[in-house]
Amino acid sequence: MKIEKIVKVKNGYDVYVTGKKFFVYEDVLLKYELLLRKKVSESLVEEILRENRFYEMYLKGLKFLRLKMRSVYEVQEYFRKEGYGSRDIQRVIERYENEGYLSDEAYVDSFLHDALSLSLKGPLKIKRELNDKGVCALLYEDKLEGISNSIWIERMEKIVEKRRKADRRSSEKMFKDKLKAYLYQEGYSYEMQGLIENACDEDRDQKLIKQEIEKGKRSLGYKYSGSVLKSKLRMRLYRKGFSLSEIDEALNEE
Repeated sequence: MKIEKIVKVKNGYDVYVTGKKFFVYEDVLLKYELLLRKKVSESLVEEILRENRFYEMYLKGLKFLRLKMRSVYEVQEYFRKEGYGSRDIQRVIERYENEGYLSDEAYVDSFLHDALSLSLKGPLKIKRELNDKGVCALLYEDKLEGISNSIWIERMEKIVEKRRKADRRSSEKMFKDKLKAYLYQEGYSYEMQGLIENACDEDRDQKLIKQEIEKGKRSLGYKYSGSVLKSKLRMRLYRKGFSLSEIDEALNEE
């Protein structure tokens, strides 16, 4: 087939050959030296169009990568959902890696930096999230183990402080149970939680019990009095997580 003309259009070129027209990106045009050719065969046109589709895939992936840093697995999943075959996916991944657009090692460094500076996530949660991104454990295990315990302790203490400010109504036992579960959810093992010393406030229950007794008197005092009121207050405080010994001590002081 004779190449009749090549016209510059948005994002590339329209190539006119005998009886048909097809679009190519500039990189593909240059790779196949179409500006120097006078003729092309049917098989060559098919090859050019396949390469053009691959280049379109390459450009689409670059847009995905420019939104934020991605792991290799995330890029693979993106292309699978877009309907691309495994051979083209592997080829484009290798090209991104060779050109410096994609690197799981660089991804780990960026992920750890953000996790440590923008959140209070613990090591277990960071590991889970990196694993979910398909990153090989060999790339992050040593880096996480190299982080000093003092850093994790400081982060846990910040969580404790925030949780205390947000929860001023739970008994100490209830608060500690909820705190323990939350810290584990955020990636701090129970063993690691044992490293913090200020998770307990010995005066917390005494203050809360007195507050709850006053509230209980206001809400129940119009209906009950004497030992009945005392019994109602006792059960109410017990349901809120206070120990019976603490409750009885506070009620006896009334």
